[in-house]
This record gives sequence, structure tokens and C-alpha cells, in this order.
Amino acid sequence: MKKKIMSIIAAAAMVFGGASALPANADSPNLVETAAKSFSYKGMTFDEAVQDISGNYVWLSGGKDKATPDWRFNRSLVTLDENNKFHIINIESVVTAIKVEEGTVLPYDDIKAAVESENLKMPTFRKNGKEYEIISAVSREAYDYTLELLKACPEVTAINMHYKLYEDTANYVGLGGVYYSGDMTAGEFTDKYPDFTAEKSDVEGKLFFTYNGRNDLYRSKDNTLYETVKSIQGNGDKLEFMWGMTELALLNPEMYYCNEPVIIDGTMGDANIDGYVDLSDSIMIMQSLANPDKYGISADGGITAQGQVNGDTDGNGLTNNDAREIQMSLLGLGSVPIPQKDDDITLINYDYVDFTEEDNNFTVKVNETEYINCGATLGLSAIGEEMGEYEVLDHEKNGSTGKVFALNDISTELAVAVQYSGSNNYHVYRNMWYEPQTVGQIIDDFDLENTLSINHVYCHVYKPAFKYEKYTADQDYIYNMLFGDRDIAASSSHDDYLGNISQIDRTAENYCELEIGCDIPFLGRYGFGIRVYPNGAVHTNMVERGTTFYISEEKAQELIAKYSAPAES
Repeated sequence: MKKKIMSIIAAAAMVFGGASALPANADSPNLVETAAKSFSYKGMTFDEAVQDISGNYVWLSGGKDKATPDWRFNRSLVTLDENNKFHIINIESVVTAIKVEEGTVLPYDDIKAAVESENLKMPTFRKNGKEYEIISAVSREAYDYTLELLKACPEVTAINMHYKLYEDTANYVGLGGVYYSGDMTAGEFTDKYPDFTAEKSDVEGKLFFTYNGRNDLYRSKDNTLYETVKSIQGNGDKLEFMWGMTELALLNPEMYYCNEPVIIDGTMGDANIDGYVDLSDSIMIMQSLANPDKYGISADGGITAQGQVNGDTDGNGLTNNDAREIQMSLLGLGSVPIPQKDDDITLINYDYVDFTEEDNNFTVKVNETEYINCGATLGLSAIGEEMGEYEVLDHEKNGSTGKVFALNDISTELAVAVQYSGSNNYHVYRNMWYEPQTVGQIIDDFDLENTLSINHVYCHVYKPAFKYEKYTADQDYIYNMLFGDRDIAASSSHDDYLGNISQIDRTAENYCELEIGCDIPFLGRYGFGIRVYPNGAVHTNMVERGTTFYISEEKAQELIAKYSAPAES
């Protein structure tokens, strides 16, 4: 398989041009240059974190297989514990981190060519210090294919999944029922699982059931849903749970920083798994042996299990002799191969700060405009003029200082960058009260032609039964249809939004709407939607408060007609 994939890369390189590495300052919209976000990922695996939150549990919605960079829209998972309590687990970020052999670079252009030769869109990469990261992908197919190419690259020494997640304890879940699309009839299903009651389904091709005829399980404390679902999943029968949740704000949740290895870095001597073999590895070994409570395998920030394997240079277990052997090898007198460092590789600004502290910062007010941390970081090339030093508040309104900068080609009415005191990193803060007046203002303020990534189109058909189809987006066509007229008025008024859609007749035969899935990686906006209605109304949550504009009924009908034909296979 590895040889086959490498031949695909090689063939694509011949078609699309010579091999080259991921550039430090790329113009490609698929590459985001950013300062490092260095989380303490060692603490737990994904499964350990979910178990720590849920105890003994079953999945009601999603699972670890969903938590990849291609995951769009709602990043909430739901578990049910053995006491029939729901747990909402929110995935704040998912990153695939790639390490390469010291002295080499990732053949980014060759991988991109191979991906695009399969008519797939290259995932969004960023350079993060010594590592490369996949932070977003248009589709699971594109992500999986890219991951297989990365596994086959001889330069790649390790691939890890990094997750940042927390339990949402402010909200509760209501379970409305379940959909089933297997081979059983409704009668066969209820005979096999008598706790479920067959109901009328509004989704074509799927059966619908409620649990004991109720849809208020979050209020019921005496049900046996956990045992029932555990039995169903144990039998291999899959259900899609229909659930809803409240939308209350949750401040200062307890974060879990998790790591799941895909390919393990097995470099001999690299005890601290940083891609190098140097004196710090010898020190890590000695510290882990002398003070295991602080630096051992169970300590946060201590040596890892793979670090112990890497540090064992003689196969006799980890001892101080291994630390000495690394030191001797650095002097050219030992047996541990020391990878050559390439001083010519230019990395972007990088700071080994634990961002668990920096992530607590929340708001900054500049000249009466309040900006809120949106979780994105940027490299130096994106930073414009300094605007001054201002107070930055965390969720509990505790203050610190930070320098505020304009962003190149982005309006300060929309967003700024903040550099905290003592840090080299630049965090993106967006104006939550930003209200564009025209489509042209949206284009200019966002630098939309260079920052917007249009991914897929979802056609929602309401009659005769609800269903939706997914299409690959023609980005240039959709952009021109939506944003071709700069003079169109835009409004963030909820009343204007309701006024535009209240006149729509959804009872009409074959009525459908389009949902266009988009990203703006530069500003940390992933998985937002642009909704197109048959009457010409367009609504998007690209802007935090929402924005509505009107492109004409003719353009809307043309878009809908284009993307309501038989869907891609």
C-alpha cells in the first residue's frame, strides 16, 4: 500500500510540477500560517477523557470516529451513562499533527497534487513550529486520502490526533426518538426491542421510533434506556438518535487536552518526543527516574510511554545509562544516531507557551468596540500596524495587558489580533457586534475573495418527504451568484430576516432550500452556512449576529436548479 501511494504522489508531481516543500510564507488559500498553539496534550487519550466525563457509557450521537478535521457544523457528542444521565461533550478543536524527520520538509505540493488528481480538495494545513497540522478538510474522503498519503511519506515520523474537548454542564438534552434504516420492518424492530414504539417517519427510507412512546427522557429518572441501547449496539443494530438541546452559555469549562497517536515517533533517543535528539532527552530520562511524581509517566508534562521506549537505547529498560549514552553520542562517542539538524529551515514565530493559560483570555475593548477571542492564531506575516496596548479580560473579568494589532487586508471593524504580554503569539479577536450594511462591505472587510472557502452544497427537499442531498460546490460560480452585486443592502436585523422568509410557502411540491457550507480559516471560522431561499433571500452566520441580503428570485432559482439535480454518488 505504501509503495502504491508513493507512486501516486510521484505521478502527480510529474503532472503538476516538481517536488517542493510546504512554503513558510505561502499564498495558497489552503495553507494557514500561524503561530503555535502548544497544548499539554499528554494528559489523556480521547477515550479516557470521555470515560472520565461519562463513567460507563454508550454513545447516543457521534463518537471518536466523527472527531476529525473534516467534521463540520455542530461539534457536540452525546453519551448516556449507566445511571441514564445524558452528557454533552463539545469538541472545541481537532487537529492532525504531523512530524517529519529532522532536516527534511513535508512534500506539501506533491501531496496536494495527488489529492487534486482524485478530484478532491486539499485539506487546510498550517505550519506550527516543528510540526505541520491539518486543521480543516472539506470532506471525510479528502481527509482520509490525505492521511494515507501522509502515512506513506518517508519524511513523516509521527502523526497524532490532538483534541480539545469539555463537558457542557449548562445545558440538557431532549431525546425525541430514533431513526432506523436497516433491514428490519417496523414490526420486526419493535418485536426485537419492545421498549420502542413505531411512529410515522418524516424522513424518506428510514423508520422512526420513540422510546416507550415518550420524547421527554431527560425528565425521566426511572427509564432503562442505557441497558436497551447497550443491547442494541451490542447486536450491531445502528440507530440515529434525534435529539435537541438547550442553548445556555457555559463559561470556564474544564478542558481536556487529548492525544491519539496515528503513527508513533520511534526515533531512538528522543525521550521527550520533540523530533530531536539532544541534551533535553538525557535530562528528561534522569528527571523521570529521579522524580517520577513530577516527571514520570503519570505526571502531566512528564515522560510518555513512547518516550520511555525511545529513551531505552540498549534494550535493558530505561536507566541513567541511557541518559549517559545519549550524552556520549552527542559528543560523537556513543551508539545513538543523532539526526542532522538543518539550520536552513525557517520556521515561523513560535512560542512554547502553554496555551491552557492564554485560552482563558476572552475579551478586549478598543475605542468602545468589544472584540471576543475566536480561538484562531496567526503568523507574523498577517499582522499589520500596532493599535496600542489594552486591557484583556478573561471569562471571570480578571484583567491583563495585551498589544492590539490590525490585520493585513482585514477591516478593524471586523477583527483585530491580540498579543498577550510575554507571548510571541497573535490571537484573532472578532467584533461580535459587527453589522455590515452592504454585500460590498462584507467582501472588503473580510477580504472575501482571498479568505472564503466554499466547500459543499446541501439541497434540503421538504416535500413530499424531507431529505437532503450533498453536492461538490462550484466555488467561482457560487461566489459570483452570491456576491456579484456589491451594492446589495445587507442587514443583521432579526426582523428583516423573519420578513424575508415568512412569505415563503414550504408546502409547495418539491420545495427546497440550499445550505452552502463554508470556511474562513484565516479568521477561525469553520463550518458556517449560507442559506439560499427560493424567493432570493440569503442568510448567513458568517457574521456572528447573522446577516441577510437579497440576490433576486431569478438567481436563487438558478442556484437551486443547479444543485437539485441527482446528487453525486
